[in-house]
Amino acid sequence: MAPVTEITFYACLSVAGHLWIKPPPVYSALAFLFLINIKAWPLSYTARLLPALVRTYVLPAPVMQLPAEKSIEVLFCAQSQRSWACPLECDINMHKSNSTFLVDLDTSRANLLAQQLVPACRALNGVRLILGAVDTNFYREILPFQSYETRSRILTWDSKWISIVTYLVQPGTEVEDGTVGLSDFLGRQREKKRLFAVALSRYVAKKGRRTVAPEDLLKAGCYIGGADGNLQMAQEREREQWDMWQKL
Repeated sequence: MAPVTEITFYACLSVAGHLWIKPPPVYSALAFLFLINIKAWPLSYTARLLPALVRTYVLPAPVMQLPAEKSIEVLFCAQSQRSWACPLECDINMHKSNSTFLVDLDTSRANLLAQQLVPACRALNGVRLILGAVDTNFYREILPFQSYETRSRILTWDSKWISIVTYLVQPGTEVEDGTVGLSDFLGRQREKKRLFAVALSRYVAKKGRRTVAPEDLLKAGCYIGGADGNLQMAQEREREQWDMWQKL
């Protein structure tokens, strides 16, 4: 190596080492801004969906082997995830923008469906769940850096649509235990100022261009239709849940 080239090489190496050990304030500020807004950067949405995608397309589907009364409880179990509002998600009013709630709904529903209905979709060979509509009610703002918890569960179904309810609450909010109605539970959380938003999403099951009835999908997942009469139990629970939603 020529002397001049060698000197230049070691000089660059020395500068790089200095920047690594003691970066300028502007670099530290940029790194800080990147970290506090990491969930709003490109590919972060894909990363949040990755666990659901792996369970849907990579891992083998679990086999349901539960008693009738337990399978109904599993069907209506909620899936929960925690997050926080980063500055880039906030609007001009300095709280989490309403449009960003849809991303939380997406990731929460994806994890729920991967856990509850993917085995049934695989059992029916190529059935896909398509989102048809979302209805959202906003109750309280989420401030920058404020934590929140997103909970999703199957609410009801009819001859075509599967309805999923998703609600955002403060972390540590009591878990819905089924002893009180959904409307009473959410109303109580709203009075306590712990409820941020509630959304109702409707999914349709498709196999090619043919619509698969939700009842057939749930039978394939071993949730209903067993010899112990869990179909009737599910229908009664389904009617109760729909009445609860109508009261909200």
